[in-house]
Formats: sequence, structure tokens, C-alpha cells
Amino acid sequence: MSSFRTAVLNYLTYSSVFVIAAGVRIWCFLGAVTGPLSVFSGIQGLDMKTHLELGELFSRGESIYTHYRLLAALCNSEPMVLLLMQYISGILLALLLTWAAKIMIGNSDAAILAGVIGAWYGPELLYESVTLPESVNVFFIFLGFAGVLLAAKKHFSPFFLFLGGAAVAMAAVGRPATLLYAAILAVFLIFNGGRKRFWLVLAGIMAVFLPIGIYHGIKGFNVLPFYGSNIAYIAEVGQKLSPGDLNLTAGDRFSMVDYAVAVIGKIPGAFGCVQTPNNVNYYFLREFFLPLRLSIGAAFLYVAGWSGIFFWLMRKRRRYVEILLVISVVALTLPLAAFQPLGRYKLMIYPFLTLGAADFIYRAFCGLRRRKISRVMILSLLLGTVVGFRFTGEQRRTADYLNWGIGCAETGTDDEIYFYRIAFEARPDLPRAASLYASALSKRGDHAGAERVIRRHLGALGRGNAAVEKPSEVR
Repeated sequence: MSSFRTAVLNYLTYSSVFVIAAGVRIWCFLGAVTGPLSVFSGIQGLDMKTHLELGELFSRGESIYTHYRLLAALCNSEPMVLLLMQYISGILLALLLTWAAKIMIGNSDAAILAGVIGAWYGPELLYESVTLPESVNVFFIFLGFAGVLLAAKKHFSPFFLFLGGAAVAMAAVGRPATLLYAAILAVFLIFNGGRKRFWLVLAGIMAVFLPIGIYHGIKGFNVLPFYGSNIAYIAEVGQKLSPGDLNLTAGDRFSMVDYAVAVIGKIPGAFGCVQTPNNVNYYFLREFFLPLRLSIGAAFLYVAGWSGIFFWLMRKRRRYVEILLVISVVALTLPLAAFQPLGRYKLMIYPFLTLGAADFIYRAFCGLRRRKISRVMILSLLLGTVVGFRFTGEQRRTADYLNWGIGCAETGTDDEIYFYRIAFEARPDLPRAASLYASALSKRGDHAGAERVIRRHLGALGRGNAAVEKPSEVR
């Protein structure tokens, strides 16, 4: 193939993915800034508001460094500006996936498929549409793998060993859960770069870690390039197989046996497709946020992604980059079981599953066109379904209805009373549900209805005919 034709094909490949990724995100941005999601960053108690406040603290030198806090500080903690930056990171990630697929799979059609899957993955679009750090974190996490892939493509030359080390360090900044993954990538670079050039990888790592450590030291923080997590909190929550509320305080007696049993019990869920809600609920929001409803779902990606990974493992000719990708997925997933494999944390493995899914779908399509599907592909699909698919069941929470109702009230996009009523009927004992529902009824002039809500709430609390606050006083 001539160089001109190759250049044209590359341009069409990347421009196609860019147009799709940008178009989807423009649609999401318009929906996010005009709908109830725009209010979530101001709701007290949600992490969306907390991360904006942490960005303000970082801008004053009162918080440790993370990629997201730096970005929030640069955006002056303005939610809409921050969302734009998150959408841009999502577009860049889709292009990075296209590039990685082109190298690993070696086909432009498969590369476009990887870019489109990455650009249209529902949970990624969700976390780009709220002020949470997960969408930015996943970009830097995959950047580490891309840095290693680039170094391998350049035959581990000195400059790209240094660059790869810096990319790996960027992936490790912020979250201790990525340390095992980063360490594996660094060892891979050092092993392939040769004993005489290992210092180039270390120099790249220190080029990222050292400035952060100096900043932390000057400001009186831990010099490590990530926050010192509350070990007691992690241990307490981690020993619960499925806690109903993660906002816990230390106090339960820690048991190593309970912790080990819980971690083992959470491993299947960590590898499966269920997006356990926290702050925002993917399963709830896809019913009300149209871009999510039409996006690629988690079940599809996990089944196709794991099928592709098993196909790589079972075929006779395996390449080291494919094995490294498999190890990376495991190294990122297992630490989640030590705490809780929430949907927002599991987002960081989706780029790797995207590459597996693109390869598997492309090969399956080619096989169907030739009317020849190998037994290895069928077995891979079965194993991928067993590992990746889970029945989600009912994933809606009272908090989802309350937060969405608050958003509807602020933006006037829907009847907030409808959502407050559902939440209150589910949990009449919940003060927040009763307060919001009664207050909304009172504002509509239905004072009798508001009083009935408060009486029922007090009855649910076992206070019987206790004095009822006037509806106007309910906040």
C-alpha cells in the first residue's frame, strides 16, 4: 500500500471516530446543562459537589494533587467548563483506543469499531456528564498502557522508554488501586528495555512523581503521589459483601476472616457487568437521559470484551501485548474487591475490554461472512458470557428519585412531585424523602397533603401523633 493511500486511510479512520465521539458528546452536553443533571454538582452530600470544593482547595494549595483537582482548579471549579474538559478527555480516549486497536489488531475496520465502542459506551458518557473524576482517571490509566504500547512499537528506544515510564507514573497518580497495574507496566518496560537502560524508565517515573512529592512536602502532605486512604474505613467497608450504605464511620470490629471471605465473594462481581450505583445510578439515569438510553450498555461490552480476551488466551499465536492487556485488566480489577467494586471504579477497565470486544466482533463478523466460525470463538463467547454477564435486577434507589426530583425542580424539566412521591412511598421513614415531598406539596398549595405526608412519616418512625411541623416550615 502506498504511503499516500495509507495516510488517507488513517485520516478517514481517525476522523470518523472523532466525528462520532464529538457528536455524541455535544448531544450529552446539551442534555446535561439543560436538564436535571446540571443540578447534581450543587446537591449537598453528593461527591459531585465535594470534588468541586476539592478543586477550590487545591487552587489555594490546601489539598493534595490529583489530575482531576488540577483540572477543576484550572476550570475555576465551574461545573459546565469542567464538563467540557471531561468530554474532551473522552474524545481523546476514543482516538487513543482507535490508535491502540490499529496497532494490536492491525485492521482499520477493527480500529474504527474500537473507537466507536469507546466513544459510545454508556457508563463513560454518564461519568463525563457529572463532575466526578472517573472519566478523567480512566484516560490517564489507559494512557499508561498506551505509553508502553508506543515504547514497544518503537523497539524500546531510550526516548520512548522515558516517555513510557512517565505515562505509567501518570496512571498511578491519585488512586492507590492502580499501583499494582502501574508496577506491572513498569516492570514490563524495564525487562524489555534491558538492564543497562532501566534508569530511563525510572527517570520517566520520577519526572512525574518528584514534582508532586515536592509540592506535597512543601504543603505538609504525605509526599506520596496519591492520597493516604483511610485504612480503617477501607477495612470496615471492605469486609462487607454488599453494604447498603458506603458512607460509614469506623466502629465495627474488624475481622480478617470476614474481610477475606468478603473479598473472595466480591471477585465475581468485580469482573462482571453490574454497575453498582454510588452517587449516580447508571440504570436509573439511562431511563431519563436519552443519550444513555441509546448508548452501548455494560452487559454488551463485558460479554464481548471478555470473549475477546479469552480468544486471545486460547489461540495458538499469542502476542505479548495481548497478554499484558489481560494482566492489566486483572491487576486493575482485583484491588476493587478489597473495597467495593462500584460501577464508577470499574470504569477504569472499560478501555481494555473495548479492545477485546472490537477484536472479537471483527473476527466473528469475518467468520460469519465466510460461514466459518471456529470452536475457539464459540468457547470464548461462552466463557465471556459466564464471566461478564450478570442479571442486574432492580437497581433503583430512593436517593435516585430524590436527586432527580431536585434536579427537575431546579430546571423545571419535569414534575418533581412524581419522583418525590415514588421515593416517599418506598421509604416513608426517610426524613429527606418526607421533607422534600411535603415541601413540594406545600409550594403547590396542597397543605393538607403535606400534613398527611408528615403524619405518615412520623408514624413510620413510631412517633404516632407527635406534633406536626407546619408545611411552610418543612425544608
